[in-house]
Amino acid sequence: MIIPIRIPAVRGRQADREYFVVIIPLGLIPKLFYYNEELLPPELRSQRALNEKRIPEIADYILENDDWVFSSVSATVNGAMEFVPCSEETPDLGMLNIDMNATIIINDGQHRRAGILEAMKQDPDLANETISVVLHRFESINRSNQMFADLNRYAEKPSKSLNLLYDTRDPLSGAVNRMLEQIEFFDVYTERERTSLPPRSPRLFTLSSLYEANRRLLRMTKRKLREFSDNEVQTMVEFWQGVYEHMPLWGMVHRGELRPRDLREQYICSHSVSVQAIGVVGSYLLDEPDWRECLGGLERIDWSRENEDWMGIAILDNGRVVNSNTALNLTSLYIRKELGLPLSASDQNKLARVSR
Repeated sequence: MIIPIRIPAVRGRQADREYFVVIIPLGLIPKLFYYNEELLPPELRSQRALNEKRIPEIADYILENDDWVFSSVSATVNGAMEFVPCSEETPDLGMLNIDMNATIIINDGQHRRAGILEAMKQDPDLANETISVVLHRFESINRSNQMFADLNRYAEKPSKSLNLLYDTRDPLSGAVNRMLEQIEFFDVYTERERTSLPPRSPRLFTLSSLYEANRRLLRMTKRKLREFSDNEVQTMVEFWQGVYEHMPLWGMVHRGELRPRDLREQYICSHSVSVQAIGVVGSYLLDEPDWRECLGGLERIDWSRENEDWMGIAILDNGRVVNSNTALNLTSLYIRKELGLPLSASDQNKLARVSR
């Protein structure tokens, strides 16, 4: 006689099919659930491959935070499965009996599974933590694959700006939000949810572009991020306040003399590539005792799209402002040159190759 696996469960119904929600210890995950392993029969394996880079990221998330959280894993049971209600009064609350020989295949949550297994190698006590699992009856591999597609069809990843707005684990994210609170201009003209601005947007910047600009300004590394302090916040505030004071076009918008959309259409000084490039330039300026005075050079730069100097640097032949690493590097070199900062022979050659 084969003794079944017995798990407390809640029964539900969708599209005239039963499903069951169970809570299991993390330590049971490698014993109960499969995903493309050699032990899984070939006909039950999907062709979806794991993104190996995500596994250590998920493991680190678990290990480095004491308030980590995961949504439910979804799986199908290929084998006998019977639900026994606790009573007539609670017909959807009971015990789920699963054949010991059944194969439980993950449809959605394979990266969470792999990350959890990796984390447990470093912290075996995690085996006692639990996760919720939604179980479906296996019908066919086509149905299993369709479930994966359906579960991810309407899953929309939050924008980077929105993640930064709500992320309290990243000290730089919190610092950028504090910077906005202290500089009225950036507070008013920063889009905090989208990563791009609609044509009629009343904003000039996105939170994500300012985050990247400050990451470059402070030359932020993982180590520096762990040692982040209020001094860095103050540096950010002083630097960007100084930039604002030497950006007449920004001041015109703030005073209502120029519409944000007109600034974006006619000039490049609020585009992400320029804002990030200013952050890069700032990382060099901060090494100089007179960096505040050096910012005055920003007023001499012609930020107009009509300025042919930008062609091949920040603007393509079709007139489109480009936001790439190459454009960012060239734009920062151009700004450094205009501010009178020294450039290496290699950097001068880079600018010379694109100059007209």
